[in-house]
Amino acid sequence: MVDNKKLSVKFYLRDNLKELKKTDKKRVYCRIGYDRKASEISLDFWYSMKEWSKKKELPKYDDAGIEFFSNLRSEIYQIRADLFNEKRKVSARRIKMILSGEELSGKKVKRITISEALELYKEYTNENIQIALSTRKSIKVKIRRWEEFLKSKGNQEILLSEVDKVFLFDMDLYYVNSVSKQFKKPLKRNYINHLHKFFKTFLNWCILKNYIKENPYKFFKLKKDDSKATIKYLTQDELIKMHSHQLHGNIRLTKIKDMFLFCCYTGLRFSDVTALKLSDITLVNENLAIKKEQVKTGKRVYIPLLEPAKEIYHKYKDDDGAKITGLLFPGITNQKANIYLKEIATICNIDKTLNFHMSRHTCGTYLISNGMSLEEVAEILGHTDIKTTRIYAKITGKSINKSMEAINKKLVKHLEGVCQTIPSKSN
Repeated sequence: MVDNKKLSVKFYLRDNLKELKKTDKKRVYCRIGYDRKASEISLDFWYSMKEWSKKKELPKYDDAGIEFFSNLRSEIYQIRADLFNEKRKVSARRIKMILSGEELSGKKVKRITISEALELYKEYTNENIQIALSTRKSIKVKIRRWEEFLKSKGNQEILLSEVDKVFLFDMDLYYVNSVSKQFKKPLKRNYINHLHKFFKTFLNWCILKNYIKENPYKFFKLKKDDSKATIKYLTQDELIKMHSHQLHGNIRLTKIKDMFLFCCYTGLRFSDVTALKLSDITLVNENLAIKKEQVKTGKRVYIPLLEPAKEIYHKYKDDDGAKITGLLFPGITNQKANIYLKEIATICNIDKTLNFHMSRHTCGTYLISNGMSLEEVAEILGHTDIKTTRIYAKITGKSINKSMEAINKKLVKHLEGVCQTIPSKSN
């Protein structure tokens, strides 16, 4: 079977309005025509009309340019042939996308390196507005970890198609022997598994982009994290201690403390509380409640305010900063907040290294400890999977205690009935 549809490749000069004042040279464009439809690509070559042969569609005196355009023409024809042989739809736009790296033909799949694919993935995450800023930052950190591993192998040109279970095993061993730059300690299995999960997600994206045919994690099993739960939170006593401690005269620390406590009572993430508008807090059935979409997940949450949270809201809603920005807690960064929290913990005599996300864990454990169901806590925290919420129940032992208490009542009642039927020794 032969592809009889006409393919044309034309090179020509075009005026660039932005550059006209700076130079008399014009940019070279490539027009790809296929089946009566065309796509254009701008090339980083510039020539004056005297330097360009319109008839030959080539520069007159630039041998390197002549070679480049000839090779590009051949490559375009080869891409058309590859697509046709792979029984994939051929179009001028698709050929252009393959040339620009937005899509790869089967032939190019074999040649793309991990480094090249990672760069494309970075561009994708930066341009995708549905990916939260915090998630983008986390992805950048993970990508740096992957790049460190590639450097350790002494080969930056490893092909994506060469990633197999042996490669993943070597990567896992590298991380096991690596040290945290922040804490100067060996990386924990939990964090290593997170690195693998991100890399697995990246490879799934590569499959969608047709860079590879299957995910090598299909043949690689992650090692279990046998360590105990590492979720850190404030106990009820610690929460009360922080709430009741007055930071006299220190406005900066008081605001961070109140913001942290507000999240302890609402379960909001840092990204959500710093984006919390005054208009997000409204009266519902004569009670104040938060109704907003989460920054990270986009899921809408409904959170009735507990009394301590109401007090904090009323304290700050009329602040100058709140009136100007419309935000309850404007102008605070996560990094600064975490630094101040460590200072607050020392002042309040709380022997824990505080960070802002602990407020969310504190909310989850506090609500479950005080009788709220897993389903209700999941709704407040905006969890899409109740398994995530169940972690808090395991930490508090609430689900076990509740079950044992119910069994205990039945057991006592049953034993009381049995004891009443047993005659005493005096009889």
